[in-house]
Amino acid sequence: MRLAFGTFLKLPDPMTFMGDANYVHTRWRADPSAAFAAEREGQLVGSVFATCWGSVGFFGPLTVHPDLWDKGVASLLLAPVMECFDRWKIRHAGLVTFAESSKHMGLYRKFGFWPRFLTGLMGKEVGPAEDAAGGGTGTRGGMVVAGPSAATGAEDGTRGEAAGRSMAGGGTGARGEGLGRSGVRGGGNGVRGGWTRFSDVPAGEREAMLSLCSGLTDSIYEGLDLEREIRAVADQRLGDTVLLWDGDTLAGLAVCHCGAGSEAGSGTCYIKAGGVRPGANAGADFRLLLGAVEELAVQEGLTKVLGGANTGRKEAYEAMVECGYRTNLHMIIMEKPNEAGYNNPGVYFIDDWR
Repeated sequence: MRLAFGTFLKLPDPMTFMGDANYVHTRWRADPSAAFAAEREGQLVGSVFATCWGSVGFFGPLTVHPDLWDKGVASLLLAPVMECFDRWKIRHAGLVTFAESSKHMGLYRKFGFWPRFLTGLMGKEVGPAEDAAGGGTGTRGGMVVAGPSAATGAEDGTRGEAAGRSMAGGGTGARGEGLGRSGVRGGGNGVRGGWTRFSDVPAGEREAMLSLCSGLTDSIYEGLDLEREIRAVADQRLGDTVLLWDGDTLAGLAVCHCGAGSEAGSGTCYIKAGGVRPGANAGADFRLLLGAVEELAVQEGLTKVLGGANTGRKEAYEAMVECGYRTNLHMIIMEKPNEAGYNNPGVYFIDDWR
């Protein structure tokens, strides 16, 4: 993967692409049956990974050894991906690619994908002595969390000890207080804006919590389900999933990769996917969710938060800009069928399909 992308991007040393972030092992471990390889004379010359988010499917990274570019290898790799989508009964499929590459877009159009909106990979610096953007700062153990949704929380020096971490809107800091609608401990304790970690959910309650998460994403787009991502992060210890509460109701979630060996890389918290429940409070809840992720990043000793904002989700994109996020790279998504899926105005969701 590094060689292929690094060569395409003309890096002096292609093998430095993505640094110590890992997109290959993490996805293979998440679902080996959805990882496909191309070989020639026993040597690996290409690979691709398919991902199922319930009714939504996407693939990538798709990579081919530079010596075999334009030889039809990519088309051969895409055939089993399409079979996967059919088997999973995917309602909406997609990918993200380089907006400037007509070759890539031409390849994917052959398989029924159509270019639509741009997706911005957006980043924000957080950490010690970071000034708040848009007002309001919060400290935790002498560290400042930037953003309009940050507020104070007590530091005890132990990761995950205060699961009901306080954010603007009134988190309580009390671990495991309050029961969610499915009987799972939520930590909201009747207060809007508190957040917890999935890693703090007792083992016996995790299936119920996953059901709550699936219900939330289904409210965003019918059948959308991030269970695979939540499980992968938990099982592989890649980071954590932020759970945002409105009292005892799950209002939002963000699946986060943290640090080296994850899809984030050193010093970075990467929001693989996340969003908030639709409704009158969606915009405010989305900002609270961003603030919670920023606090998670600081607690983990990370200095940057990354997340994808599709321009079809206008309000979500604008909210990230208002909260201090800046676009590092624009790519283009291609979708099958040629429909918006959940990339619509009023949808507060973060992802980038890389």
